Amino acid sequence: MPPKRTQSTLSFASANKKAKTSSSSSPNLKIITWNVNGIRAFRDRYSEKKTSVQFQTLFQEEQPDIVCFQETKIDESKVDDYKNLLGSEYPYAHFNCCSVKKGYAGTATFSKEQPLSVRIDFPLNTEGRVLVTEFNSCIVVNTYVPNSGMKMERLKYRTTTWDVGKF
Repeated sequence: MPPKRTQSTLSFASANKKAKTSSSSSPNLKIITWNVNGIRAFRDRYSEKKTSVQFQTLFQEEQPDIVCFQETKIDESKVDDYKNLLGSEYPYAHFNCCSVKKGYAGTATFSKEQPLSVRIDFPLNTEGRVLVTEFNSCIVVNTYVPNSGMKMERLKYRTTTWDVGKF
């Protein structure tokens, strides 16, 4: 039997700038989702001074509760190198890596609150494209949908297999 859902302990983001300075919280949950086109490149790009400031400013202004990355492009052996990528404010990091092709696809979800459950056991998920995290207040489905490709080489897979798959 799944645990009973109760009010979330996530630190909900403020609904407006005025509320940011007060101690009242908003019912709005903020999620940032980002196709990083490789988490290593993302880390390197955002460690440069100019882009690091832009990245920090985005997170300070938006104060997301959950951050989802797609196209992480790492294998399971590299996950520990990136669990603390977003710092101590996001102590819970979960990854789903491609198991059939090294450095391909993949998803990651970072959160301020520990999820009740994390699922990656779905059909057609060998490329690490679906990562589901369940919280008290919601279920987040982080999905990196396959592209058909420039030459449409994966169009048949996309339309006859992925799109009709049972997630």
